[in-house]
Amino acid sequence: MKKRGQKAVPGSAAGALVGIITLLIIFYIILIPPSERQKLLADETYISGEPENIILQEYIGRISSIEEDSQKHLVPNIYLKEITESTILAQENSFMIKKGITTQYKTINFVLEDPEYVDNVLISFNTPQHTGTLKVFFNSYAVFEGQIDTESPQPIHINKNYLEKNNKVELQVHGLGVPAKIYAFENFRIIGDLTNVKKQEASHLITITSSEYNNLESAYLDYMPICNQKDIGVLEVSLNNRELVSGMPNCNSLARTDLYSDDLQEGRNEISFRLLSGTINIEQIRLKTFLKTEQGWSRYFYITEQQYSGIQDGSAMLEIEFADDGYAKEMQISLNGEIQNIDQKEPYFVRDVSSVIKQGNNYISIKPESDLNILELEVRVE
Repeated sequence: MKKRGQKAVPGSAAGALVGIITLLIIFYIILIPPSERQKLLADETYISGEPENIILQEYIGRISSIEEDSQKHLVPNIYLKEITESTILAQENSFMIKKGITTQYKTINFVLEDPEYVDNVLISFNTPQHTGTLKVFFNSYAVFEGQIDTESPQPIHINKNYLEKNNKVELQVHGLGVPAKIYAFENFRIIGDLTNVKKQEASHLITITSSEYNNLESAYLDYMPICNQKDIGVLEVSLNNRELVSGMPNCNSLARTDLYSDDLQEGRNEISFRLLSGTINIEQIRLKTFLKTEQGWSRYFYITEQQYSGIQDGSAMLEIEFADDGYAKEMQISLNGEIQNIDQKEPYFVRDVSSVIKQGNNYISIKPESDLNILELEVRVE
């Protein structure tokens, strides 16, 4: 408390004023751009977070050479048609079976590569000699038993469910008495309607580059099914053996299927169409990918008067360290407008940039011509 008659200390007001001015200077330094702040603070006592000879140090990572935000892959038109033809699945020359003092039966083996595509299987034959009871087994199923009294009997129909990849037909004759019971066979054939599935399937390969794959955001598959809605069957569409669509197509209307990133793979991708029945012409087939648009890398950096003096006395070096992945490093470096092309596999690039660096603001950029994995970029004074 100030006593009556006591004089004020002249320095108190002055000290308060100095404090206010100091605070204003601090706020000014904080608010001005970093490059200007560095120029104000640059002196012998300035301490940065990096060694004094480091001008610029960046850990860049991956940059892509993709120039467009989408890629389009076109597939030629595809024509699919169900073709079923009557085909001889197996046949035998003339032979005979008998049952008497001795027994003689006949076994016929044949292979069906794709039993599911075989229909209306029949066993047909002529029997110029026929006495006794004939038994016919197909894959151990009894398909006929009885006496035949004509030289040209009706064909024996085989249930489709009996068909296997490896098939066996057994012919037996039974009966008692003398003379022996005998069946003689001519023109023995096993006939079926075989669907040519190769005419109902088509595939096409497209290639996804590493740049496209690594920058993939989304994709879709388009196609136009030209067909008759009344006659068309199920259409199956797959990509890399993964089913995308299975159902009746909407004829003469553009179909679109959205794709996920894991539907595609880097390198070869196989698009397949399979028609179960009918006829179809598939047109305007395209696979379109949408990509990240970020490309290249650039930075501004500031050279103080002190740093520039050090460069004049020594040198400024630009060094880039790549991931040693064995791939070509193709890119274009621009430093203050001077361009240099790089094409190498080595993981290090070093260049003296003393003649390009200038005091004040500097600009450096990298335009990749192949995908790059850059561990570190550094500009330093030596």
